[in-house]
Amino acid sequence: MTRFFWLKDPNDINGSLETYRFRAVPFGATCSPFILNATILKHLKNKTSASAEILMRDLYVDNVISSIRNETEAIEYFRESKKIMLDAGMKLRSWASNSKLLQTEAMHHGLQDSDEIIKLLGLRWEPLSDILSFAKREIPTLETVTKRSICNNDPLGILSPVTVRAKILIQLLWKQKYEWDNPLPDEICSTWNSLANDLNIASSIQFPRKYLNKVNGETTLHIFADASTKSYGAAAYICNKSESNLVMAKTRVAPVKTLTLPQLELMAALIAARLGSHLQNSLPKMNIVYWSDSQMVLHWLSSKKLLK
Repeated sequence: MTRFFWLKDPNDINGSLETYRFRAVPFGATCSPFILNATILKHLKNKTSASAEILMRDLYVDNVISSIRNETEAIEYFRESKKIMLDAGMKLRSWASNSKLLQTEAMHHGLQDSDEIIKLLGLRWEPLSDILSFAKREIPTLETVTKRSICNNDPLGILSPVTVRAKILIQLLWKQKYEWDNPLPDEICSTWNSLANDLNIASSIQFPRKYLNKVNGETTLHIFADASTKSYGAAAYICNKSESNLVMAKTRVAPVKTLTLPQLELMAALIAARLGSHLQNSLPKMNIVYWSDSQMVLHWLSSKKLLK
């Protein structure tokens, strides 16, 4: 709500009302993120520069995360984007970069982020080493495990190959209809504590921000889809002639209603297609190759018949 009624004369409670309007977006209002985003996008759409397009593409609420090909373009982007946002009365601040030249430029304008480790949408980024890592989140092993403690410690979205096991375990708890605060059987306690140890180890992994160190020939996305009776998912890798790296992975727990393995493989192919569509909009245009080891799914996808 950015408008409200107020008494024209505060001393006369029966007097007429006037409409007041905020001249700035009130912090904490439910509509604030939407209004902010709509305002910034409208402003950027009125600009025709390449920097405005990058800002529009890389904006996330009040953060901008951009990757620029070289330092010369990075400096130009810094200067142009700063001017573009100042035209709307907004100051881009807390600049962080792995480029020493850009760091010096930002420091000269008093806009350099002083933190050695930058919080980046749930990840941690060290600009000097250009390394990404996961936020420190120690998951305790417990002598007595309850359904509530497992749900509270569920680290969904950290590392798919490990966290899918947490999803499967949570689904099992719902199927068995355990009460929230009742101690769980020793077998489930042991499974959770083993999983907690694995998650703590996995979340300490560090990896380079760059997908590929060098542009060597044609770059291609390869997306693999697979399924088991318990879960299904897809993983995307970016490859050139000399390197390959994991870009993104998505996993789902198999539905409670029993499906055949070919049906689950088909659902994995759907996840792969959605993942490819998302990456096409997020990365530079490149060829995508989809992989599935299910002959039945490949037949279904190539068939022109209407499938039930």
